[in-house]
Amino acid sequence: MHGSFIGHGGAKVAEYVKHNLFSHLLRHPKFMSDTKVAIDDSYKSTDSEFLESDSTQNQCGSTASTAVLVGDRLFVANVGDSRAIICRAGNAVPVSKDHKPDQTDERQRIEEAGGFVMWAGTWRVGGVLAVSRAFGDKLLKQYVVVDPEIREEIVDESLEFLILASDGLWDVVSNEEAVDMTRSIQDPEEAAKRLLQEAYKRESSDNITCVVSWMVLGLMSVLYLGVDCQTMCECDVISITLPSSHSVAALSCEVMGAAALQSMEAGETLVSDGGIASGLARALGTSSQRVSEAACNAVMDLSASPVGRERLSGSPVLPRLLYLFSQVESISAVVGSRSTECQARMSEPDKCLNLIIDTVVLMVNSCKVDKLHNLQQELVRKVMHLLYELWSQVILLRSSADCSNWKDQLQSRPDEISEAIFRLSMDLSYPAHLESDEVRESFFGQTESDFEKFALMYWENSPYLYRKKQSDLEGDAVFTTLHNAFDLRTPDSIIESLIQGLVSCPAIASDELNINSFLHEAHDSLGAPVKYRQDVRVVRTRDQCSTGSWMEEHFFDDGMVFPDATAFVEKCKGAIRNGFSIALRGMEFRSEKIAAIASALADLFGQPSVGANIYFSPPRSQGLARHYDDHCVLVWQLLGCKKWKIWPNTKSILPRLYEPFHSLDGLVDDSGGRVEVLHEGDIMYVPRGHVHEAHTDVDEGESEANASANYSLHLTLAIEVEPPFEWEGFIHIALHCWLEEQKLVGSSGSVESRMEEQAPLFALLLHVAIRLLSDDDPTPRKACMVAAKFPSSSNSLPMSHLNSLRSSQRSTFSEILDKIDKSCSFEDALRSIELAVKARNDEPFQWMSWLRHLPQQQHGLGRIDFCDVLGPLEELVDMFSSDSEGASADFAEFRSRFCRRAVYDGARREFESLLSMYRTARSRYAKGMLALHGKHGG
Repeated sequence: MHGSFIGHGGAKVAEYVKHNLFSHLLRHPKFMSDTKVAIDDSYKSTDSEFLESDSTQNQCGSTASTAVLVGDRLFVANVGDSRAIICRAGNAVPVSKDHKPDQTDERQRIEEAGGFVMWAGTWRVGGVLAVSRAFGDKLLKQYVVVDPEIREEIVDESLEFLILASDGLWDVVSNEEAVDMTRSIQDPEEAAKRLLQEAYKRESSDNITCVVSWMVLGLMSVLYLGVDCQTMCECDVISITLPSSHSVAALSCEVMGAAALQSMEAGETLVSDGGIASGLARALGTSSQRVSEAACNAVMDLSASPVGRERLSGSPVLPRLLYLFSQVESISAVVGSRSTECQARMSEPDKCLNLIIDTVVLMVNSCKVDKLHNLQQELVRKVMHLLYELWSQVILLRSSADCSNWKDQLQSRPDEISEAIFRLSMDLSYPAHLESDEVRESFFGQTESDFEKFALMYWENSPYLYRKKQSDLEGDAVFTTLHNAFDLRTPDSIIESLIQGLVSCPAIASDELNINSFLHEAHDSLGAPVKYRQDVRVVRTRDQCSTGSWMEEHFFDDGMVFPDATAFVEKCKGAIRNGFSIALRGMEFRSEKIAAIASALADLFGQPSVGANIYFSPPRSQGLARHYDDHCVLVWQLLGCKKWKIWPNTKSILPRLYEPFHSLDGLVDDSGGRVEVLHEGDIMYVPRGHVHEAHTDVDEGESEANASANYSLHLTLAIEVEPPFEWEGFIHIALHCWLEEQKLVGSSGSVESRMEEQAPLFALLLHVAIRLLSDDDPTPRKACMVAAKFPSSSNSLPMSHLNSLRSSQRSTFSEILDKIDKSCSFEDALRSIELAVKARNDEPFQWMSWLRHLPQQQHGLGRIDFCDVLGPLEELVDMFSSDSEGASADFAEFRSRFCRRAVYDGARREFESLLSMYRTARSRYAKGMLALHGKHGG
């Protein structure tokens, strides 16, 4: 915004207009959507307010010539005899009209209003005023109106500069002369001085005011919104106060910020203009600290609304901000010293850097995850390192009482900085990657048939032990890498290497595939201190003599958090000395090396993810009490040795993830069970549902380990078979695919309309029936490995072994379909649905919510919302209960057709697609948590 306000009869009106006109304009609700109306209204309201506030009858007023740039449109408004011209492609183009009483249209308007124009040295309204439009002039207001004439110009590369000047210049300098004199001078201040000097040289008799503004596309694109309000009274003094281009750019950003704060609608309209975002990005890239600071403030102000945050975070502003921040050599100056003396001396550059960081954090946390994917990885990696360093220091600083009143400190909270680190890390590539073949050889052996033997004989059936010789360990790169990841010299060094630098890993819902939803829910808990039970357990199991049973005793209370990491480490050291074991969860989120192993195992078994826990136990102790798991476990002994006792699974039905655990009463016989002692490097597989316990009180002669080093460190890798990736899940997917693709056609070729219309409800009923079948049949609960990454035939396994593994998958599919066709009961499924509908309780059917991730075409009866199935279930009951016998027969036919026509390969493709979606979500979460543990993939 540029303005020139020339007072007559004194400076009072000109000063008032200077201080109020633009603020009225910025607050106007149509400033961005209908700028001409906003300008017209603002001129009139400013004039009315002045006249109402002025109790004198003095004849004073002011002309006004203003220019407002909104996006790529320049609006020039004029009241009085000042003039605005532009230079377009080297030519002078007037963009305003002088308002003088002797002009035909102006004289006619005045006379029609009851006034007159007469000669008094020049033509004047009422013989008094030499302009026909102006602010103020209360006694002549009926004739001297404040209606601005407004001209709109498109700003493009042909528009070079703008000149606003009073009649003192135009009385002696023509438009063309002004353009010729200005065009060769790039500095606007020097150009204005040249025009003023020329007018003075030509003996102009009137006051002279001049504003020159170059449309500097290279600096601010079409976003040049400079502010320069120059007020002149009728006197003989020539005055100019024009800023440099950097000052104008800074003021431009300040005006935008003010507009956004005054009106959310104005802010949203501003950020909707791509030119404004590009201009802000350029402003952030200038060498001027003032401009960069003003641009950051503008970004913060424009981000006050959700629309503003979304638009700017997806614009060139974000990469420019990241680059600006990445140039920081050290982060220590940002958070300063803990002493208040240092805080008081905080420099202006440090304050500017604080502002840049606050803006970076805001923009990153406002950006959609998929847009962050497009950022240059090396830039992101450097910014993450700086943010992590900053975050670590801010946590220390915020815990210091000395810093509670530091007014210049960073405004971003630690949880906001940690969220930014998490977001930036999610799509980075990590070098610690392992192929599934490498992990397979390390876990199951080098020979061609080792993994085939495991998969066909032991997987989800019985325990498996793979003992390694010392020579095997020396050549095992996976074990060596993992072994070297920890400081194994002493018990204290082990604890320090395990626990220092840990943060809490909040849970992500098992079927949550939208990482944005997770971030929305968990953003304020990212980077929080470790929480007991969620992240770590410090536990020992002792014999309760009074009951004859073994009970767990915990060193800390449930839910405790440990903000003082040093104190927590020392308490854990004390716990180990008192016979407690440390069980640390989520190691795949804390160690890059363990994350790489877990990811490769997930590939190998065709599952979304593999969890990793690590256990450190002192001699002669038992950590966890006797228990069974709802997941399959691979145990890898990293240090020392441990005695395990495993009992057979007496239940034919495998436990499912997240379902309640049963009591162990009657499940095990203390005199029975299989005993194995794991030595360093040994690997043991424990299927889900098999009760087990582990001790470090190894009998004499069973271990060759040094007695002084009889501590045990072992890693467990949990292959969690989630509902969609059991065989039951595969069958649900097959049913869904068949329903989406098949056309129910009768034997005569005519469409069976009733069955076609009711197909979605029959399918819903069959989903429920399949679920009921798996409650009693063990096969559907087993892990489906159709997406497992078996070795290619060109590597270690010959085609015959691959065919055996793949053939077993197809055989299982056919076996389950046969059972469904023979055993899935219409009556049982309908009865369970009727009970739920009667009680208005859909909890028994929440297991099917994951089906929402499968693609649905639009059916005649609409799509099934698997997150809210109560409505469709009610419809199903109403439709089938009235004629249960006919519905049962139709259901039997529907079920039979599915079992005959379901296509394995089609279901496999959809299964693999769903698995990929799950793996992407888990991978993003894992990378985010690794970054919060200082693992940035570089």
